[in-house]
Amino acid sequence: MNIGFATFGYTLSIYPKLYASFLSRDGGASQGELTALGIGVGLVVLLCLLGLCLPSEKKKIMKEIHDHFKTAPKSRHPVRI
Repeated sequence: MNIGFATFGYTLSIYPKLYASFLSRDGGASQGELTALGIGVGLVVLLCLLGLCLPSEKKKIMKEIHDHFKTAPKSRHPVRI
């Protein structure tokens, strides 16, 4: 998450240069800025894919809860007033 937020912030900081380069083809972002942006985006994508593939305790617990409510018999509880 932190790398994603840092990449988003960096993108916002060089956005005016990128926008200007699309309009006039003059100036624009330097090669180093684009490389840093590409590395940030690549890291975010890689870490998201790893997060989807690797097991986690949260995923395991959420699956158990889902399975419980799917297979448990329905019951009604009396309510006293």
